[in-house]
Amino acid sequence: MSLGTGGADAYLAFLDEELKPALAEAFPLDPDDATLTGQSFGGLFVVHALLTRPTAFRRYLAGNPSLWWHDRETLDLARKAVADLPAPRAQLYLCIGELENKARFGRQFGPMLPESVRALLPSAMSESDMQGDFFLLEQILREWEGEEFSVEAHMFPQESHESITGAMLSRGLRRLHGYL
Repeated sequence: MSLGTGGADAYLAFLDEELKPALAEAFPLDPDDATLTGQSFGGLFVVHALLTRPTAFRRYLAGNPSLWWHDRETLDLARKAVADLPAPRAQLYLCIGELENKARFGRQFGPMLPESVRALLPSAMSESDMQGDFFLLEQILREWEGEEFSVEAHMFPQESHESITGAMLSRGLRRLHGYL
């Protein structure tokens, strides 16, 4: 048995080309001033969206993005986007929990899990350096920074992969929308 994944580009096209226009037709909102948020694999999707369809949203909020996924492919995608594309007109808020560290992930996804569950998970999960990849992504994307693009990164003290969502949404949305 394997984990079914994929479809990010199709989902992103749906959000941008179908859902946003439908919402704009039904409600008084500006589809060109939309915010995309996600945590963990959702955070990975947010970063993917920024890098592959940077005009789809105005603000991007990525919490604990699972940058380890697929041999850290998103970090390579970020390097390529920064080198090849003009900086988008967008704001990115990245955040991660202080407790999101290699030692904790090794314990959480290592021998403590039953073998039947561990067999379903990529070995990269127990070996991932979430904080290291997070700060590397920040460094890469800062090369894009200018008048039209900004990136802000924040590490939340005493938060983990599972507990960060409330803090991420509260602070991230306030920072992106200018309320903090």
